[in-house]
Amino acid sequence: MDGITVTLASTTALAYLLVLLAAAGWDLARMIIPNALVIALLALFPVAALAAPASSIPWWSHLAAGAAVLVVGLGAYRFRVMGAGDVKLLAAIGLWAGLGALPMVLLVTVLGGGVLAIGMIVIRRLAMAVAVAVSGAETIDMPRVLLSGEKLPYGVAIAAGGATLMVSHPFF
Repeated sequence: MDGITVTLASTTALAYLLVLLAAAGWDLARMIIPNALVIALLALFPVAALAAPASSIPWWSHLAAGAAVLVVGLGAYRFRVMGAGDVKLLAAIGLWAGLGALPMVLLVTVLGGGVLAIGMIVIRRLAMAVAVAVSGAETIDMPRVLLSGEKLPYGVAIAAGGATLMVSHPFF
């Protein structure tokens, strides 16, 4: 790889990670993943593919993984198991992963979701107990993500799954 290709690959990898962090942060703060972040991931993919050695990109595998995740995700969205932003983010990461790395991404996402769920239960209970103890009131205005019974910001777990690609994927 020449200097320009290395710089392009490094810049793309950093941008990929920053977009994942932004998606996780946005979902945590607002319970939404902006389309612009998903579009950024989709736009970065061909750039990363151009920087990678030509023989290391099985295009059909990447396209099939992204499409498969999107189709299954749309079913999950239809039955209100996942949010639309989560589906789009996971499909974009599926495109990056390809069929070979997709099981690892999904496994880390599911495990991250379990850790996230347990962590949010603990944080929500602690936050409510502290808020009630400090104010003495029974009801407190809390950030949405801290409300008991609120959905999980699953974009955090999805971003963690996507970040695992940086360990062993040819793009990075």
